[in-house]
Amino acid sequence: WLALPSFLLAIYSAVIYLLMTPAEMESFIQGIMYQKSGYEPYPRLVRLQILREHLFKVLFSVQVILSVYFGFRLIDKYNKKVKTFYSNLGGKDLTPMKWAVAALLLASMVSVLANSIGKSYFITHPQLLFIPFTIYSVCIFFSAYVSYMQRFTIEHFTKNVNEYELSRVFTVKKPVAHYYIPGMDNLKSLRDRLIYLLEKIEIFKNPELKISDVSLLLKTNRTYVSKVVNEELNTNFCDLVNSYRVNYAEELLCSPEQANSLSIAEIAEMSGFSSESSFYRVFKNKKGISPGIYKQHRCNVLAVNG
Repeated sequence: WLALPSFLLAIYSAVIYLLMTPAEMESFIQGIMYQKSGYEPYPRLVRLQILREHLFKVLFSVQVILSVYFGFRLIDKYNKKVKTFYSNLGGKDLTPMKWAVAALLLASMVSVLANSIGKSYFITHPQLLFIPFTIYSVCIFFSAYVSYMQRFTIEHFTKNVNEYELSRVFTVKKPVAHYYIPGMDNLKSLRDRLIYLLEKIEIFKNPELKISDVSLLLKTNRTYVSKVVNEELNTNFCDLVNSYRVNYAEELLCSPEQANSLSIAEIAEMSGFSSESSFYRVFKNKKGISPGIYKQHRCNVLAVNG
């Protein structure tokens, strides 16, 4: 529906253009576009073209604002779904695309500003055309570069969800061997069994852990697992698993033997993080300090106490 006003305005513009005589066309080009004098008063069709220009500027500005608004909303909605499905985001969220959208917004603002100034001004001051041209080009390049670097897309996410749904269909139609997990037989609630998997079985150490994997282990639907995580544990799947990973990494960093023998990259891998960079980001977000500084601080404390 966002494209409908532009489509109607395009039809309006085409009809006016076809109805204009050569004299009216010259009056519009020379008098309006190049702002030359001697063409007033303007004929009715020229005045309608002037109205079309004003409508275009307003419509363009409104559409840009609405596109950015709905674009940000869709990105947030997608990121929320990703956090309920994957334990390791690892470039799977679309947050960088917000910068791409913001760059397009800036390019649109520069375009509107340059159009408002008018062609005649840039004809008499051609050197100033470099400013909007450079800003516009940089914004477009930046937006294209960010989009290119976004390797994981909605298509990949949809594929993973569909694979899970397909596995459920085959599981229902044809019985498959279930995982036997010792110690879970006496646990009745889904919440307790989920916590057991995280604390005792330490499934968080799997860097590719997905909520679909957990639902298969618990022999239930991922919707129920997601509901427990969101409503009973007051978090999302990604943050829940990462909290266990950070706590485990903290134990390794606090252990004199492990801290001295293991590198940060090794601790990240043992804790279930897909990369060292994601480990740094999540650990600092949870603890307010980077794992490297945390490790150094622990070493200093142990040296003083030792």
